[in-house]
Amino acid sequence: MTVYAVDSATDAQHPWRFGFIVSKAVGNAVTRNRVRRRLKAISYRVLHGELSPMDDRDSALDIVFRAHAPAAAADFSVLQDQAVSLIARASTRVRSQEPRS
Repeated sequence: MTVYAVDSATDAQHPWRFGFIVSKAVGNAVTRNRVRRRLKAISYRVLHGELSPMDDRDSALDIVFRAHAPAAAADFSVLQDQAVSLIARASTRVRSQEPRS
Protein backbone atom coordinates (compact mmCIF):
# COMPACT_ATOMS: atom_id res chain seq x y z
CA MET A 1 0.00 0.00 0.00
CA THR A 2 1.12 3.54 -0.72
CA VAL A 3 -0.10 6.65 1.08
CA TYR A 4 -0.06 10.16 -0.33
CA ALA A 5 -0.62 13.11 2.01
CA VAL A 6 -0.82 16.87 1.45
CA ASP A 7 -1.89 19.84 3.54
CA SER A 8 -5.51 20.74 3.06
CA ALA A 9 -7.52 23.90 3.54
CA THR A 10 -10.65 22.34 5.05
CA ASP A 11 -12.49 23.57 8.12
CA ALA A 12 -11.31 22.82 11.64
CA GLN A 13 -14.18 20.45 12.50
CA HIS A 14 -13.24 17.90 9.84
CA PRO A 15 -9.56 18.47 9.15
CA TRP A 16 -8.79 15.17 7.43
CA ARG A 17 -10.12 13.79 4.19
CA PHE A 18 -9.41 10.30 2.87
CA GLY A 19 -9.42 8.94 -0.66
CA PHE A 20 -8.96 5.42 -1.98
CA ILE A 21 -7.42 4.02 -5.15
CA VAL A 22 -8.01 0.31 -5.66
CA SER A 23 -7.24 -0.72 -9.22
CA LYS A 24 -8.16 -3.86 -11.12
CA ALA A 25 -4.69 -5.21 -10.37
CA VAL A 26 -5.91 -5.86 -6.82
CA GLY A 27 -8.59 -8.30 -7.95
CA ASN A 28 -12.15 -8.58 -9.16
CA ALA A 29 -14.90 -6.17 -8.09
CA VAL A 30 -15.74 -8.10 -4.92
CA THR A 31 -12.12 -8.13 -3.80
CA ARG A 32 -11.56 -4.46 -4.65
CA ASN A 33 -14.65 -3.42 -2.71
CA ARG A 34 -13.60 -5.52 0.29
CA VAL A 35 -10.20 -3.79 0.34
CA ARG A 36 -11.85 -0.38 -0.04
CA ARG A 37 -14.31 -1.11 2.79
CA ARG A 38 -11.46 -2.17 5.06
CA LEU A 39 -9.53 1.01 4.27
CA LYS A 40 -12.65 3.07 4.94
CA ALA A 41 -13.10 1.36 8.31
CA ILE A 42 -9.49 2.11 9.22
CA SER A 43 -9.95 5.74 8.14
CA TYR A 44 -13.09 6.03 10.25
CA ARG A 45 -11.23 4.72 13.29
CA VAL A 46 -8.41 7.21 12.72
CA LEU A 47 -10.84 10.13 12.33
CA HIS A 48 -12.69 9.24 15.51
CA GLY A 49 -9.56 8.80 17.61
CA GLU A 50 -9.69 5.03 18.05
CA LEU A 51 -6.38 4.75 16.20
CA SER A 52 -3.98 7.58 16.84
CA PRO A 53 -1.02 7.67 14.44
CA MET A 54 -0.07 11.23 15.41
CA ASP A 55 -0.42 13.79 18.16
CA ASP A 56 -1.26 16.91 16.15
CA ARG A 57 -4.79 16.72 14.78
CA ASP A 58 -5.20 20.47 14.29
CA SER A 59 -3.75 20.78 10.82
CA ALA A 60 -5.80 19.60 7.89
CA LEU A 61 -4.55 16.70 5.75
CA ASP A 62 -5.76 15.04 2.59
CA ILE A 63 -4.69 11.39 2.62
CA VAL A 64 -5.02 8.99 -0.32
CA PHE A 65 -4.49 5.25 0.02
CA ARG A 66 -3.34 3.36 -3.06
CA ALA A 67 -3.85 -0.37 -2.52
CA HIS A 68 -1.57 -2.89 -4.18
CA ALA A 69 -2.36 -6.53 -4.98
CA PRO A 70 -1.07 -8.01 -1.66
CA ALA A 71 -3.64 -5.91 0.22
CA ALA A 72 -6.34 -8.28 -0.99
CA ALA A 73 -4.81 -11.22 0.89
CA ALA A 74 -3.78 -9.29 4.02
CA ASP A 75 -5.60 -9.73 7.31
CA PHE A 76 -7.46 -6.70 8.61
CA SER A 77 -5.06 -6.25 11.53
CA VAL A 78 -2.03 -6.29 9.21
CA LEU A 79 -3.69 -3.81 6.86
CA GLN A 80 -4.60 -1.60 9.81
CA ASP A 81 -1.09 -1.63 11.28
CA GLN A 82 0.44 -0.79 7.92
CA ALA A 83 -2.08 1.98 7.23
CA VAL A 84 -1.57 3.63 10.62
CA SER A 85 2.22 3.56 10.31
CA LEU A 86 2.07 4.94 6.76
CA ILE A 87 -0.29 7.74 7.83
CA ALA A 88 2.00 8.68 10.70
CA ARG A 89 5.09 8.68 8.47
CA ALA A 90 3.39 10.66 5.70
CA SER A 91 1.97 13.24 8.08
CA THR A 92 5.33 13.89 9.74
CA ARG A 93 6.89 14.37 6.31
CA VAL A 94 4.14 16.79 5.25
CA ARG A 95 4.44 18.77 8.47
CA SER A 96 8.24 18.91 8.29
CA GLN A 97 8.25 20.41 4.78
CA GLU A 98 8.74 24.12 4.29
CA PRO A 99 5.57 26.01 3.37
CA ARG A 100 5.27 26.70 -0.33
CA SER A 101 5.41 30.34 -1.35
